[in-house]
Amino acid sequence: MVWLNMVADNGSGLYLDISGVEQRRSPGGAVLAISGLVGDGRYEGQVLIEVGSRVEVTFVDQWLDPAELKEFFSRVERDEVERALEETVAAMSLEEKIRMIVEAPRSNAAHRPHTSNPHPYRREKKDLSGVREIEANWERANIPANDK
Repeated sequence: MVWLNMVADNGSGLYLDISGVEQRRSPGGAVLAISGLVGDGRYEGQVLIEVGSRVEVTFVDQWLDPAELKEFFSRVERDEVERALEETVAAMSLEEKIRMIVEAPRSNAAHRPHTSNPHPYRREKKDLSGVREIEANWERANIPANDK
């Protein structure tokens, strides 16, 4: 997790929790795509930062949860968040970005902030191993075929 160089109106620090880094080719040259979660403790949403000949920031909640994103931007200025994300990513070396990805699986549970209104697509995964049957019940039923 990386702390951004800004705070929300309520004094909460903003962070970027990087979950993916990949290099893409585009007509304008190579692009480094960084995906992760941006938040302030009350809001957490996915963001895509594409660094190439220019930097583009895409907030996924623009399509998935525009109301929550609007509330987030009522506490912080969108332009300031985009600028802070750009500066943070530009200041990191490629080695730092890769190290964060490699270390993320070991430390996710300890560093992942909790939100009061989690997104529906980020539900807790449940253990379904006890749901399946070892042997299908219909095979044991010995039901005679319907011969008419």
